[in-house]
Amino acid sequence: YQAIIAFAVIAVLSLLLQKPLSSFGFNTNNWPVAVLSVLIFSAVWFVVQMVASIVVSRVTSLDTTLGYPLTARNFIGNFLFELLLSGTSEEILFRAMTIPLMMMVFQKLIHCESLAWGAAIAVSTLVFTLAHINFNLYPFRITNFNLAQLITCVIFGVYYGLLMKKTGSILGPILAHNLLNGVITFSSLIMTIVL
Repeated sequence: YQAIIAFAVIAVLSLLLQKPLSSFGFNTNNWPVAVLSVLIFSAVWFVVQMVASIVVSRVTSLDTTLGYPLTARNFIGNFLFELLLSGTSEEILFRAMTIPLMMMVFQKLIHCESLAWGAAIAVSTLVFTLAHINFNLYPFRITNFNLAQLITCVIFGVYYGLLMKKTGSILGPILAHNLLNGVITFSSLIMTIVL
């Protein structure tokens, strides 16, 4: 639903602002560049994720395994969700909708395109990171605050924003987000099996 609502908002903004959907990143610009970047970043992140998981599990009492019972149905369902839907939905909301709107604002305020991009990427990364803190409104309380996850969100959010800047397309960030979610899930599977 998140992706559908965000895309509907983008479609309305596209009409109101008289800007094509391609200006919100819905295009195939620089697709080969995006794919190569995503593959390299994902391979590097897999190594980082595995090393960090091993170190964290050995040094602390933090759990680096899957957060659910390991059955084929559970793993395949979660893995496919992470690999296909989660990143697609979040990138439409946090990059395709947020960055172009922030660019319109910051280009008028800053008058320097590279600084405007930096500010737009920073805002989208901040919103993306804050969205990964779970809370209840009444009574207000934080129900999930995972520092490692939030640091990962900052790293990934900046990468997704830079990838969108470099390609002008949301497809690279969608591919990266889905693949990196898959890498994280797969590395948790490995830790679950090993531990």
